Formats: sequence, C-alpha cells, structure tokens
Amino acid sequence: MVCNLVFFLNFQKQPGAIMYLEPAFAELEKIRCENLASENQNMADWEYSRIALNVLQTGTLRGNRTDKRALSAFGNSMDFDIEDNLALISTKKLPLRYIVGELLWFISGSSDVALLNEISSVPKDKNGIWDEWALSRNYYQEVVRDVSAMVTEIAVNEGRKETVINQELVIYQEKFGLDGITKYMAEHGVPVKQKIQVGRKGHIGPLYGHQWRRRQTEAYIDQLDWLINGLQNDPLDRRHLLVSWDPDKLPRPDMNMDENILVDKQPIAPCHWASQYYAEPILTDANTPLRTLVTDNNGCGKFYVPKKFLGESFRIFNEDLNEYIGDFNTEEYSLSITTGDNAEVIRKQTESSIKYGVTVENDFVALNGLSQECGYQLHSFAGLPVTMQGGKVSGMLHMRSSDVFLGLPFNISSYALLCHLMGREMGAKANRLFVTLGDYHIYENHLEQIQEQLTRTTFKQPKFVLSDDVPSIRQIMQMANSPIRLKEAVDAIVACVENYEAHPSIKGEVAV
Repeated sequence: MVCNLVFFLNFQKQPGAIMYLEPAFAELEKIRCENLASENQNMADWEYSRIALNVLQTGTLRGNRTDKRALSAFGNSMDFDIEDNLALISTKKLPLRYIVGELLWFISGSSDVALLNEISSVPKDKNGIWDEWALSRNYYQEVVRDVSAMVTEIAVNEGRKETVINQELVIYQEKFGLDGITKYMAEHGVPVKQKIQVGRKGHIGPLYGHQWRRRQTEAYIDQLDWLINGLQNDPLDRRHLLVSWDPDKLPRPDMNMDENILVDKQPIAPCHWASQYYAEPILTDANTPLRTLVTDNNGCGKFYVPKKFLGESFRIFNEDLNEYIGDFNTEEYSLSITTGDNAEVIRKQTESSIKYGVTVENDFVALNGLSQECGYQLHSFAGLPVTMQGGKVSGMLHMRSSDVFLGLPFNISSYALLCHLMGREMGAKANRLFVTLGDYHIYENHLEQIQEQLTRTTFKQPKFVLSDDVPSIRQIMQMANSPIRLKEAVDAIVACVENYEAHPSIKGEVAV
C-alpha cells in the first residue's frame, strides 16, 4: 500500500460528516500521473481514477434508498477512445463474461435472470448481480370460475338438463354452506378454482431489455430496431437515441420489488437511463470525407467537391461562429456569402481561380478564398448519397445514478461493446464513447476497496476487434429463446479481447 488513506466516519458525534487525510490525495494523484507516463498507460484507468478521486475529495455523505450511506457528487463527464478496445480498467479484473452476457441479454429483449446467469456461466450455487432485484418466487392467483358456465359444462358432459343440476346445487349449498359449490363440482369432475401464474421467479419486469425492445406506448416499439434503421438510412439525423426511462413504469415507493414487478412496474429505476449515437458517414463511391477543408498559406479556405455531384446544393456554415453563411450550387457554380449586412455573389466565369471563385481541378470543383481569418465547412449535403460503410459511430451514455466502485467500470465497457456491435452492423467502426454522470457516488462500505484500487499500477489496454465468429446485432436480437446460441455469442465476443491483464478483482457488497 503506497499510502494510508483512512476514512473516519463518526456517526455519533458528527452525523453526516466525513474526514480524510489530505496528503493521501496528493499521493494518489502522483500515482495517476506515473501510470499515465508509464509504458503501461491505460486511458480508461486514467479517466476512471479521476472520477473516483473527485468523489473522495469533493463528495458529501448522503442517505439514499438503500441502507448504506454514500459519498456523493453531481455532474461530470468522461471521454474514451474505443476504436480498438472496450475501455476496460486494469486496476481490478472486471467480470468480462457477465458484462458481455448482460448486454446480449438486453439486446435479446429478455427479462429472465435465469437466462442471463446461464449465458454468463454463473455457477448454479451463486447469484448474479440481477438476482438481487429479480422476482423472489413464482406467484399465482386463484380465479373462481363462473358458476353458470360450470353448470353448463356438467350438463354437456353428463347429458343432463341444467335445471336439474341447478336444483342439486341448491341442495348442496343448503347442506354444506359456502363449500357446497366446491364439493358438488369436485364430485362431478369440474374444478371451481384455477391457479393463474402472474409472475415467474427470476424476472425483473419492464427494465432495460424490455424498454429497448418492447417499449409500450399505444403499441409496442422496438427502439433498438428503430435505432439501427436510423443509423443505416439517415445517419445525419440527430435522433439516434435508446431510452430506458419510462415514467409510467417507475417503481412505486409504497411497494417492495416483488409487488412492483407483479403490477408491471420496474423493481428499480434505470441508472443508465439513455444513450445517444453519432454517425460519421462518408460520400458514396468517392471515399471522400464528409467535410473537406484545405487552407492555403494565405489562410484562404478551399472546399473540394467531386464533379460527379455537380447539381447538388451545399449549405455552408462559419465553423467558428456556427453561423449560416450561404448555399453553393455546383450546377451554376455560384456561392453567396453573407457576413452581417454584407453579401457577395460569386459566379464562375472562367476555369481559372478568382477571388471568392470556383475552379475545376481534375475530378473536383474547388471553392476558393472563403475566409482570411476562420475556416468554413460544408455542414450538410442536400441530396448527396452517403454511406456508413467505412464510417464511424460514437456513443454517449447518460447515467442518472452511478455506483463508482461497482457499476461504473461495468457500464462503460458494456456501452463500448454496444457501439462496436452497432458499428459493425452498418460497416462502420466504433470511434468514441462519452459518459455523462448525474449523481456519482461511492458507498461507505466501499471506501477501503476504492482506496486499494487507486493505489494500483495500470496495465496496457487490451485490444478488441470483432471477429467473423460474432453474430450480428440483428441476429442477437432474435436469440431470446436460444440460450445455447446466446452463450456461443458471449464466448465469441470474449475471445475477441486480446490479453486482458488486470489486478485481482476486489469484492464489494451490492447496495440493494
């Protein structure tokens, strides 16, 4: 142990107060810098330790829905380059099979924890994380059948008149009271009550996978299918969202977990409540980036547009001010630049370069001299064919509540994997993952564990590239009833992680 980071919680004398040793934090920051400078630098560890230290230094001790208090802070963000990795931390070993299994479980739309445990290879005598929130046992409801319908059933079975059967039923009621109906029906082979299963042990209700695949409005909506279609067919759209937050399904505070699930509510409010995706497509066939700006020695900008797209309109923005400048129509070779009250209209008169003009260079049309001081960019391409093949996909995860010690590293890697799976579906690569944090906290019974973790050196980030053995995300979406295929998919994805080296895992009790 490099430093002695001891936390003193004095519940009697100073309720809600936490004291710590300032020199310890300086020592931990030194360790972070040494890790970054070493040949084993791991930016996932760097970002994670920054967040953990921030909680320890600035957080306040607060109560919450659990029986454990937590050191809590609010509002922060993280940024990960995930082009060839899953942003796996190395200061403690993460349960890779469970991370992959849970994500595939969500993608399949299942709410059955037994399926998750099976595909993640959780031993039969052990519980997975989600067992804490799952329905505790099978629940049945006894339904009394309509008496007149049962009388009709006896009449048909025995070939007798209903009037006669009703008279016999009255006699039984007079003789045996309320039990008379049950006794008469039993003697004639007709059950009075039926047991209807209203909840099956191990289910978690309408949580993540359910929301992704069977979100209920006026009808059931498959959000994941909608998201993938949007990225493929309209990559420049700003509505590539996946949302788990449904106010109608939030747990009722006057009910326990089982009771909420039985009335089709969530046992716990979603922590990673939404994610958003940003597509970076390229021009079809031209293999030309969507935005191309070349600046000459005089600071003049030049846009290159493939000749094959002449006739299309381009909208131009001042990238420094995010301000609309004008439209360029390649068919007329004209450009209108507006700055304040001033406007100039430029037309191509010759193929030679003129100030604020247009030239034809090989297979491209070039717009010259757009700016002396700042750059301009082709903000959108009206009507131009673009493709995600060879493009990039980035994700942003929004966390309402984040358990820094247990849950946060888990969630980061899970959504990094989701970016990889969605990217491959459209022939693109995963690019970056951003994580925004609302309430991020460390539970009081995890303070010693986080201390140990932050003093550990780091290992290199393991590489990750999806192989051909991994089924597509659309194939995984159809595997809810195929545990064998899901388990094979988990195996295939785990095998894509190359040389994951990490310190031993550190146990910590889940706050339920």
